[in-house]
Amino acid sequence: MILNSHLNLTLMFILSMLFATATAEQKIMYKKIDKNGRVIFTDKALPGAKKISIDISRNVITRPRTAEESLDETEAKGLPYSIISIEQPANNEIIRDRNGNLYAIVALTPQLSRKHSIILSMDDSPIGEKQKVPYFNLTKVKRGDHQLTAQIVNDETGDIIQTSKSISFRMR
Repeated sequence: MILNSHLNLTLMFILSMLFATATAEQKIMYKKIDKNGRVIFTDKALPGAKKISIDISRNVITRPRTAEESLDETEAKGLPYSIISIEQPANNEIIRDRNGNLYAIVALTPQLSRKHSIILSMDDSPIGEKQKVPYFNLTKVKRGDHQLTAQIVNDETGDIIQTSKSISFRMR
């Protein structure tokens, strides 16, 4: 009987540790669009804000490199980025925004090389200029079905290094 209760206690401890580890990988944030159409992200629940869950186990962006740091091992070996994906909006998400505002996030691991940039394309057409950060604020997106794709481009040659899978979304 004592062995059985000890076993139950051990099992409960292991399960609680697994649950704590699994939930520690998620960050709850809130997204709100104010009366001027600006998108606000916060960790506080504001009236009218949409609750979103951010997977913090995936590296979206890391600390910037210093001038002394050389290319990382992945670049030296010529390997592609291990992760390049559209993190937000989610695939097949329906966006409800009268003004057509959309905030897109590109997940990227390892961090973006100094010699590379990100191009976001919607419906096979580049949106804006290439940039060094994985956050894109799109405005006046027309209603209907769209596809987003991210590409990593070599700044020196203009060659496309790697392309994400396309995601679909609907603007309403």
